[in-house]
Amino acid sequence: MFGITVVLPFYQAADTLDRAIKSIVNQTYQYWELILVNNNSEDKGVAIAENWCRLESRIKLIHETKQGIAHALNKGIHFATGDLIARMDADDVALPQRFEKQVRLLELYPEIEVASCLCSYKSSLPRSDGYRFFVDWQNAIVAPEAHYINRFIESPLAHPTVLFYKNLIERFGGYSTDAIPEDYELWLRWMEQGVKFAKVPEPLLVWEDSTGRLSRSHVNYSSEAFLKVKCAYLSRWIKQHVDPSAKVVVCGTSKECQQRMAILEQFGVGIDAVTDVRKRNTPGKKFIEPQQLFEGDKKFLINFINKRGVGDAIRTFLNENGCREGVDFILAG
Repeated sequence: MFGITVVLPFYQAADTLDRAIKSIVNQTYQYWELILVNNNSEDKGVAIAENWCRLESRIKLIHETKQGIAHALNKGIHFATGDLIARMDADDVALPQRFEKQVRLLELYPEIEVASCLCSYKSSLPRSDGYRFFVDWQNAIVAPEAHYINRFIESPLAHPTVLFYKNLIERFGGYSTDAIPEDYELWLRWMEQGVKFAKVPEPLLVWEDSTGRLSRSHVNYSSEAFLKVKCAYLSRWIKQHVDPSAKVVVCGTSKECQQRMAILEQFGVGIDAVTDVRKRNTPGKKFIEPQQLFEGDKKFLINFINKRGVGDAIRTFLNENGCREGVDFILAG
């Protein structure tokens, strides 16, 4: 029977912390400990955590004075005694069978080392369609191959849904404390090492969205920070896996795509040409019409267009023309 250590950092979360802790206590899988990591809270969250420690011996409270979720997570994992680490945020709710079904996934498929699940999305914000679309996109990614092939588009799983083997931290290191999205960087680092991810194909966590959520408000989760991490790992993957004789062609000529190209080139990837449905001036780059992509020299295509639905259309177009995803092209927009 696997022992689970749940690591739950909190900061100014008095309004939601009790509910989050209660959702762990009510799990049908009861072989767990819960480490609450106070990250300099000044509200009633610490008192709530202390009360739970008195009520339940499996709940422990520790303190991390270095501000930031990555510092708090690394501190919590340091004190973990379980075989598995489960993530939980102070403003989310785990459904009762979350751990039971995630552990069952790991038992059924020994090659899987990170078990996630689908999310139910809940938002109090008037404009949340973009985030809702993102959650729907993540929820459609279930199998290991889907996580791997979609990893350069966006983070293919929600951080508070994961359950993973503690030895992954021991083998590949903990959360980065640089000014980057610590979860996305960790997933890319593990996938680079061949770690397989999968989801239980049902919603087992209610993902609460608010103005205070770090992914909305913190500089570490800005589009620039995500792009930096994405291009760093994408460049390494290209150098390791793409035929060096292939001409690298970027799909997309907008200013945003040109910015992404420039960052990728800073990481040492040479880009030979660009393509798009409409020709734009791209300094220093040859333009190739879409139907000419399959003529002449061997090419490797990188899609940087992130407009909703365009990536799927490009994937379909390239597949219909005999291209193989992960061999002849990759989606990164």
